[in-house]
Amino acid sequence: MFLRRHHAALRIDAPIVVAARQHLSMDVGGWQLRTARVSLLGRVCPRSELRREQRRVGDGVGHVHGCGDEASEEYRVTMEGIASDFLNRKYTEVIDERVNAKCLSSRANYMTRRMTLQLLSSILLNRANYNVMMAYISSQQNLVTILCLLRDPSPHITLDAFQVFKIFVANPNKPPEVVKILFDNKVKLVKYLEGLHKERENSDGQYRDEKQLVISTLEGLQI
Repeated sequence: MFLRRHHAALRIDAPIVVAARQHLSMDVGGWQLRTARVSLLGRVCPRSELRREQRRVGDGVGHVHGCGDEASEEYRVTMEGIASDFLNRKYTEVIDERVNAKCLSSRANYMTRRMTLQLLSSILLNRANYNVMMAYISSQQNLVTILCLLRDPSPHITLDAFQVFKIFVANPNKPPEVVKILFDNKVKLVKYLEGLHKERENSDGQYRDEKQLVISTLEGLQI
């Protein structure tokens, strides 16, 4: 509305308008992706539970003050705090009974498994969820689940599974049962990982470096 009223005064050139539209499209695309993840979060965490969490911390989520980046950052931090507290208190119900038993099971459809893996890696790599991460990567059952997904026929699933698997391997304080699984399978794992998305290594330096670190860590495992 502001741009329409003041277009003549501002003299916005066509290239700038095109760039603004492209930027808006990117924002909308990001919003659609976040909406999809929130929808998935609704499957993982009951809506009644999320609403209860929002009420418990007050109305900060429903009334984010400010605008633009500041509002987005405030909303992000607020939601991270709510999610972290919720996951710490409801870890078994969310991770064991929903994520593992339903969203990552072989009965779940492709999109559910893929987006669950993406959501899971985002949760585990967020510093606010350190306790959740340590609980997750200390479980041999969780490791077995991710190892199975690492061999999925879909290349997208295997790439997303790798993002979670690398956290197990990078953990300097692995429980003995996790170490044993990795040690017993390290020869097969190293061979498999060496060929995993090899074509991606030329265009994705971060993936190449992380995969090499995972492989070298596995090769150095001792019991």
